Amino acid sequence: MFKNLLSKLELIIFILISSMVFLFLMNYSESLAKYILPEYSYFKLPLTFLFLMPSWILSMYLLLYTYYFAKYIIGFIFRNYVYARLFIACHKSTKSCKFHKKIGLDKHYWHRVIKR
Repeated sequence: MFKNLLSKLELIIFILISSMVFLFLMNYSESLAKYILPEYSYFKLPLTFLFLMPSWILSMYLLLYTYYFAKYIIGFIFRNYVYARLFIACHKSTKSCKFHKKIGLDKHYWHRVIKR
């Protein structure tokens, strides 16, 4: 349930950021089209979209790339440092750890715990 709620929250944040980027790029493209074209030109809106679409696609690609990179880095740090370092004491007191240590397979147990 928490994972589903978190994914919905991520989606809402992504939609808000993409709409803000779209509005910023639309404003910038319109100003650029006004600067390039004469004052009363019918080509202002098509030129605005001609500037807007490639820059918006590139910015969404960079936004998604940054999101997945940050998600990977945070997950990597949590799995390898936070989980392995902070909760190791809790695992040492479990019956499974004591059993694996008794039969000499404690390295196998820790390898299995870290993979979770």
